[in-house]
Amino acid sequence: MIELKDINLHYPLFNQKSLRSKLLGNENKDVDFFHALKNINIRFNRNDYVALIGRNGSGKSTLVKLISGVYSPTSGSISINGQRTSILDSIIGLNDTGSAIDNIFIIGLLIGCDKKFLKENFKKILDFTDIDHKFHNNPISTYSDGMKIRVVISVMLFSNPEILILDEFFGAVDKEFREKIFKNFKKKINNKLCIMATHDQQIIKEFCNRVIEIKNGEIISDQKI
Repeated sequence: MIELKDINLHYPLFNQKSLRSKLLGNENKDVDFFHALKNINIRFNRNDYVALIGRNGSGKSTLVKLISGVYSPTSGSISINGQRTSILDSIIGLNDTGSAIDNIFIIGLLIGCDKKFLKENFKKILDFTDIDHKFHNNPISTYSDGMKIRVVISVMLFSNPEILILDEFFGAVDKEFREKIFKNFKKKINNKLCIMATHDQQIIKEFCNRVIEIKNGEIISDQKI
């Protein structure tokens, strides 16, 4: 469903000089580049439930962003067959002035759900959040981060993507809601492709059948589990 061939990605690094140098007009305007992903060749298939692991800065989040279309490769090619849903930041896209109901529609549309589906399912999604009904019409700016994440996760679980891409997504929720997510998540990814950048050993044990380790922008191991 996804194939990456000879992928390389370079970030521009703009030299930062002192304020004095800038005022005197002596700053170096050269741009350096960081080789973030190096010669990536990999294929992901339906029923692959993949954990991308590695230290912070290893390149795993960069890889999920590239697969999601946030970045374009400097060289190489990527082919994708299937509808992608990517959630790379647990609260990005939320409208602080909107209610939980408003944000179910906003997030749903952002991840590719159609309006008809959201109209038919917003009550189920809202109920799944386990947020007290007295808060449903409050601006989401009044919610805790944990409550906001519940809204986003609940929308994601009710969507039906062929390809699901997540970046460190489940870590911020409380234990009780985490268990509820886990019970439902396995059903949602059945017969799909799911790629997760994660440090969480429980997630790897519960959901993943393939672990790919990345170090310094390179794949150093790719194992079925």
